[in-house]
Amino acid sequence: MIEENIEAALKYKVVDTVIEAVDTIIQSEDGNTISQIPIRSTMYQGQTPQSFNIKLLADSYQALTSEEKAILTDACKICLLKGFDIKMVRGENFNIKITTPYDLKVAEGFFKGGKEND
Repeated sequence: MIEENIEAALKYKVVDTVIEAVDTIIQSEDGNTISQIPIRSTMYQGQTPQSFNIKLLADSYQALTSEEKAILTDACKICLLKGFDIKMVRGENFNIKITTPYDLKVAEGFFKGGKEND
């Protein structure tokens, strides 16, 4: 996956690792009602690593408005807001990042081999 990122970044300058979305994605503008349900076959989940031409990323970030900076959720969004194409590299379901307590439990399960320790 890392090698694919490097190769793609050298060729395309901006790369995100992704997996296909298996859950239905729900969008809500107000947090109470559904405003949209996108077509799942066009949805992907972003993972890490993300790979960039560092000058392109830095220049793109500096060119963002404060409003654009306020809506950033990851580094690829910087380049997307500035109109760059982002190459997708296939990730893996087990390629997780530990952000929440749930993520930590999943990671611990991987390390334990799915078995509970006494």
